[in-house]
Amino acid sequence: MPLVDLRISGLDVDDAEVARLQQHLAADEQARAQRFRFERDRRRFVVRRGLLREWLADRLNERPERLCFIVGEWGKPVLRDHPCHFSLSHSGERLMVAISDAEVGCDIEHIDDSIDWLPIAEQFLPRGELDELRTLAPPSACAAFFRLWARMEASLKATGKGLSGATFDTSVPAAWQVSDVDIGLGYAAAIAWAGDNTQLQLTIPHLGPRLFADRDIDPLLSVSRAPRTWFR
Repeated sequence: MPLVDLRISGLDVDDAEVARLQQHLAADEQARAQRFRFERDRRRFVVRRGLLREWLADRLNERPERLCFIVGEWGKPVLRDHPCHFSLSHSGERLMVAISDAEVGCDIEHIDDSIDWLPIAEQFLPRGELDELRTLAPPSACAAFFRLWARMEASLKATGKGLSGATFDTSVPAAWQVSDVDIGLGYAAAIAWAGDNTQLQLTIPHLGPRLFADRDIDPLLSVSRAPRTWFR
């Protein structure tokens, strides 16, 4: 049974943790970190890349600094010497990484009620979902929009198409599954993966791993299957 390992962490850590994670970074990542104008952005970049390397290395039984990334089809980053697949997303102060033996996508969105989300929804979401959003009163409509957006982004990241450029396309093969991940604290999150017979593992620091099968999702794990109408 394929295993999808979903990990979530905060990005604002102490100086010692930033220094530790920075040791995992390659020379080009170190150089990129130094180009950030603001110190908070530099630190968060180091944490994102360092944790990504650390979590992938844990899955592969490899040293974090030895991993090499290349750009694959549609611009999706992939590992050069390993068949492992991954997807990274960050928003606000949260990081989410999904790791699997098969294609996978994840997305996390900070629910910001100051954003004028309706024009974005009108441009990208199907008519049915847009009409449903319009029936909701704020702030419920805003939170629902970000949940829909996270589902769509996760699916597009899984297929590698992304949301930019002329290749924008919300169609997803029927074999793909999509689930909401409720991590609370004003965030919406989702994960997309291929196939039915898959086991998901959610790991949040200080809580440890939680295992569940996609055919028997336990609501106590704050994960639920998402409707599929929005990408038909």
